Amino acid sequence: MIAVLIIVAVLIVVAAGAAVLSRRRAVEQARVEREREAIAGELSGHQQEQEAIVSRAGAAAAQAREHRAAAAEHEDRAQRHAREAEIHAEEAEKLEGRFQRATGAAERHGERAEDAQRRLDELSSRR
Repeated sequence: MIAVLIIVAVLIVVAAGAAVLSRRRAVEQARVEREREAIAGELSGHQQEQEAIVSRAGAAAAQAREHRAAAAEHEDRAQRHAREAEIHAEEAEKLEGRFQRATGAAERHGERAEDAQRRLDELSSRR
């Protein structure tokens, strides 16, 4: 009978130990599940933030391409205007030379006209 009592006592102790272990496992599993849920929420937040950053980066890249295209267009226009300015400057130099030659010719013709007028006046006074 004592053996039966010892066996029953051992079985009770083993059953109590198993219950305690089972409870500890359940508590640990609950803790792990809470931690898993917290990490999953954190992961979701990071993924959303990553998507938002990628979207903003894409928009910034598109704007950068637009600005580069505009800069290239402005550079092309500036080069064209510089070439046009050179052509205008060359034409202005030619026209200034023509003006100086015409002014010189006008002065010479003015002098010749004065000379002709003087000779005409001399002829008129001899009569």
